[in-house]
Amino acid sequence: MHHMGAQNDCWDTWNLGPNRNGKNGIRDLLIEKQIGGPKSPPNMTHMRGSWDPLGGGFTDDGGRLMMTSLALLSLEVYYRHLPLYMSEAGAAR
Repeated sequence: MHHMGAQNDCWDTWNLGPNRNGKNGIRDLLIEKQIGGPKSPPNMTHMRGSWDPLGGGFTDDGGRLMMTSLALLSLEVYYRHLPLYMSEAGAAR
């Protein structure tokens, strides 16, 4: 969705949330589900910064490492990649 560019409505919904107000997008949902911070139980300090493999299906196979890796890759796309069909401003042709 990201590589299709800003004109794609699916990316806006994924990024900004269903109401397009910047709340409840994928970033907000991932941060909410991350283990850590003052709300985490004291006996889970070794899991801070990771994501629980909840939901069944492929999450049972990949476990905590896979869920954390996919969540981090999903968060990275906002800061790292240009849309596939867009060139950088001022780039030589």
